[in-house]
Amino acid sequence: MSASSLRRWARIVADLTCLVLVLAVAAEARASEVTYNIVDYPVNEADTISGGTDTISGTIVTNGTIGHITDANIIGGTFSFTSSRGSVSEPASFYSPVGLEATATDLLLDPGTQSSLIIDSARNGTTNYQAAVIYDNYTPGDKYIGYLASSPLTPPINPPIAVLLAGFDASPVPTTPGSIGANSSWVIATVPEPGTFVLLFPVMLAIGAVGLPGHIAHTKHFASAYLRGGAAPTKPQVMQRMAAISGGCVKSPAGQ
Repeated sequence: MSASSLRRWARIVADLTCLVLVLAVAAEARASEVTYNIVDYPVNEADTISGGTDTISGTIVTNGTIGHITDANIIGGTFSFTSSRGSVSEPASFYSPVGLEATATDLLLDPGTQSSLIIDSARNGTTNYQAAVIYDNYTPGDKYIGYLASSPLTPPINPPIAVLLAGFDASPVPTTPGSIGANSSWVIATVPEPGTFVLLFPVMLAIGAVGLPGHIAHTKHFASAYLRGGAAPTKPQVMQRMAAISGGCVKSPAGQ
């Protein structure tokens, strides 16, 4: 192996050490936040203004509180509304959540005399489009309403003076399969299925937990000494250090 190749291997070892540390810190910093994806209910979203079927999406980010939550527990989110007459996708505001319950996987609007939630998008500065969805889970008077409007005014949008472009109104809310009313506690949003990176992340942290504590000092010395111009390590030495810091994920040469 050439000197330049060995130097690259040494840099890889050092980079792996840094990567595990950075990922661990990032995971700890964001561990308390939970992001829920707003659920779309096409069966309830037939547009009574522009025709077709509307679509809503977005996110609700909480501070990780489980159980009853208020607007103080919602720290951010987005809201998107798509229709045949136009669309908008902007940061969201959340108004007057009553009866909202957070679990590890869902945000639920429990039935109750005042159970409600309003999600309102910011106004798009180019189109002046703005959208909202209203959830009222109580009987009589349950409502699931969404609309897109062209509003020259500041949020929240005001339907009597805004120009309504599209909207749906599933009131009273049916309890048939596929409807938001199919469950007594309405599912407003859910935690998305983990992606490949999320599934691998605990493994990466485990690598750091197993391999890092016992080898970080030696690894830093091993890498930095050569990068400063010290004696070139052999390929087996490089692979052994890689095996050590990876907790065995990188195999050292047989017999070494």
